[in-house]
This record gives sequence, C-alpha cells and structure tokens, in this order.
Amino acid sequence: VVVVEMPSGFQLQTGSGLQCSRFDGLRNSSGAVGAAVTCEAWPPRPRWVLLRNRLGHALAPDRYEFAMEAINPALAMAAAPWSIWSYSSDTMTAASLLDVGSIEGYPVNNKVSDFSVEPWPPGQQDSGAAVTFQFAFMLKIPISAGDVLIVHGPREYEFDCDGSGFQSLLLPRPSCSGARVAFSF
Repeated sequence: VVVVEMPSGFQLQTGSGLQCSRFDGLRNSSGAVGAAVTCEAWPPRPRWVLLRNRLGHALAPDRYEFAMEAINPALAMAAAPWSIWSYSSDTMTAASLLDVGSIEGYPVNNKVSDFSVEPWPPGQQDSGAAVTFQFAFMLKIPISAGDVLIVHGPREYEFDCDGSGFQSLLLPRPSCSGARVAFSF
C-alpha cells in the first residue's frame, strides 16, 4: 500500500464508490501501466489517497507515476508539504512501514475577484459580426516569466489573434485557439 497525504484543505475527487477520479493506472519508467493497482479514498483520513497493489506480488524498485483529481482548497494558502508512505501490507502499521517521503507542494492563490468583458465600441453585439473585446482584471499575485494567463470564452466563440489589432502596454501578444486566448510571459 502506498499512502499519499494531501495538505489540509485539498479534497480528493472520487468516481464510483471510493475510486479516484481520473486515475488511469500506475506507470513505471518503461511506461508500463499496472492495471491491478487501484487508487481510492480512505474515509477515516479524508486527505489520504491509497494506492493498493492487487498484483499478488511486490512492485519492483522503479520510478512510478500516476494521476488523480483533487480540488484545491477554497482559500489561498502557502505551499504545504505532501507526504508519502509505503507499506508492505494493508495493515499500515509501523512494523510494515517501508518508506517515508515528503515534498513541498505549491501555493494556492486567491481567485481573480475583479474581471470584466465589454464589447468595443459599446453596442457591437450583432450575431455573426466580428467584435472587439475590452478586458479588465485585477491579479492577486504578480505574473512571473514563464507564467501563462488564459482567458476562456463561451464555447461558441472563435477568437482571432492574427489580425485582431491587439493593443496593450502590459500584456504580450496572445495566441488564440477557438474560445481560448493565452498570454505567455
């Protein structure tokens, strides 16, 4: 059994029963997927994620990866550690403890609270007609080199960044893909 403990405030997303959402198996360094390894919540410890080996034999020493879905805390928080323990049995006792590890997580930011979108000039809202948008927003933390700011429009929108006449003293020229506009810093 491998136990991953999420920091306070994170919530594991589960699908049917206690199974982890978006879990597609365990991969090792050669890309093999261990389909007999399950990912599940453990109700007595809501921040714990359990990977159970149902292969009938131990996993070989290797680097392993998996994906699962969790919800970030509702409030902003500093980076906090994620912990991992591996056990030789389902009893998860001190006698069956194999490995212990911890890594620093990532900070959780406040949601953008001030955001507006307006057609320019006002009244340019005819269906099927090209429209220029004026966006305004207030960031809670500074944008650093390597960050990406993404604006998602309604599904039916098709943004055009090539001949858009984009103008900003602060934002780099965006790239567009369907209803998505990305600013790479």
